[in-house]
Amino acid sequence: MVAKVERSPKVNGTHKENKISIPEQSLQESRLQELVQEPFPYGWRIEEAIGPDGKVVINYLPIPQERFLDPQEGDHFMQSNKHYLLVESIFARFDKRYMDDDRMGVYSDLKFDWGIPGLSQPAPDLAIVPNLRNADKFHSRFKIVQEETRPCLVVEVASPNYPFDDTIKVDIYARAGVQEYIIVIPHFEEDESFELIGYRLVQGAYEPIAPDEAGRLYSATTHVWFGLDEDERDLVIEDGDTGELLLDNREEREARLLAEKQAEAESQRAEAEFRRAEAEANARQIAEQRTLEAETEIARLRALLAQPTKRDQS
Repeated sequence: MVAKVERSPKVNGTHKENKISIPEQSLQESRLQELVQEPFPYGWRIEEAIGPDGKVVINYLPIPQERFLDPQEGDHFMQSNKHYLLVESIFARFDKRYMDDDRMGVYSDLKFDWGIPGLSQPAPDLAIVPNLRNADKFHSRFKIVQEETRPCLVVEVASPNYPFDDTIKVDIYARAGVQEYIIVIPHFEEDESFELIGYRLVQGAYEPIAPDEAGRLYSATTHVWFGLDEDERDLVIEDGDTGELLLDNREEREARLLAEKQAEAESQRAEAEFRRAEAEANARQIAEQRTLEAETEIARLRALLAQPTKRDQS
């Protein structure tokens, strides 16, 4: 199905009228078709044309699954909310890591032109590009030959809608000369443990990155470990040199709130300890004062008893 929006030509920068029409079928038939089958299971793109009546017609065209390997400007891909949040989290962690390094580029959903005829040009979820000449340069697509650098690390979050990340893209990124490729398979719909798959370029071909005893994968180009949390339902990224966790904005906020809560608890504990010590000191001072007073009274009474009485004097 191709949905169309008929729009009158612009008059003084505005459109006089807009209406939505679905050609060659009734709205009821369209609704039944939408209930039976998702019209845009992988996404859509918009194309404009002039209809027979002279009005601008906007066509919403479905995107085929294989378009994911070579997206074009104007393509809109369907992804779940959890997929988006995980990709955003990974991007935020590396963006913070290289915030002060002008020669390292952190990109997401940016198409890469490899300069290799016939090789598909995906837009990876995350690409780390070293040796940038101009970190502030605008890129509608990243042209490898022109920039004279390429990603050292690509990370893809696998989606059931686009089953190419652990198959076709492995060959694409190897041929493109990407040094390391990490695939995160989150199994959101199955509610199963995350999977991590890694490849490293060795003499022009990818070889699997062997996990350590904890199941982590090491990225030698970025000096970070990719691992999973205790429940194996979230990604953990840590600095390979310091062991410090790479946090996204949400995790950083949670860590800050936890630190503030712990600091407040420690402050309250210290205050309670101070008050206890102060109370003990006051109690000890009172006891010492009472002891001194008692000893003084005893000394006075002893002195009084030691004085000779009138009978003794007679």
